[in-house]
Amino acid sequence: METRELQSGFAIEVINYKSKRELKSLRKLLLRFGVIFIRDIEVDFAELESLARVFGDLQDISGKPSSTSLPTDNKYIRTVEYDGSPVDFPAGWFWHSEMSYSEVRPSGGLLYMTKVPESGGDTLFADQRKAYSQLSTGMQKYIENLTCVHEVGWWFKNKPKKGTVQNVVEIHPETGERYLNVCDVFTTRINGLPFDEAKYLLTFLQNHATNDLWTHRHKWTKNSLAIWDDRLVQHKAIHNFNGERVGHRIQLV
Repeated sequence: METRELQSGFAIEVINYKSKRELKSLRKLLLRFGVIFIRDIEVDFAELESLARVFGDLQDISGKPSSTSLPTDNKYIRTVEYDGSPVDFPAGWFWHSEMSYSEVRPSGGLLYMTKVPESGGDTLFADQRKAYSQLSTGMQKYIENLTCVHEVGWWFKNKPKKGTVQNVVEIHPETGERYLNVCDVFTTRINGLPFDEAKYLLTFLQNHATNDLWTHRHKWTKNSLAIWDDRLVQHKAIHNFNGERVGHRIQLV
């Protein structure tokens, strides 16, 4: 198995993946680089589930309503399908970490793309370790003990508001690395500051988190797979395509 580093310390592409025996090394790569891409990998749902289990336990998402995905015969896999037409609120097209508002948020995710448009439909991934490390020492100290609210419902008319209080700066439980923990779509406020100060600080941090300098743009091809650590990485789909874009998603507990 060969690899190609796409940015310094962030995002890696696996080349010539051939054997399930190589799976264990993928977990180490994920913790080191935050997101892994594998192209030209043909798997069915059972094989995709087996591969996902290398990275942790899987979230049972059967029976859970979603505005952005459809259930499948496999209780761990949902199909994400867009035909390029407008939708009321394209949640995945804003910067986010999956379900960051949850009491127990996903630790990571997989997306296996089986149909792609001729052009467009890329996904952006941003390194939140780099985002934190590139703040000034003064800013790091200022936000170190601040908390923020991640919540869902404010943009879904049919969903009640629910959310959690979290640290603005979190520590990865496995690597011990600090990372920035704010995103556009779910982080709604910073606690303990005057309203205007909190508003401007949150806007600054949201913009800083997704600076182009630590963002990778991934162009999908048919039968390609992305695996990411949802604590270290934010992502955002780009809605600039015509035709179908179909993928199958798994969330890690």
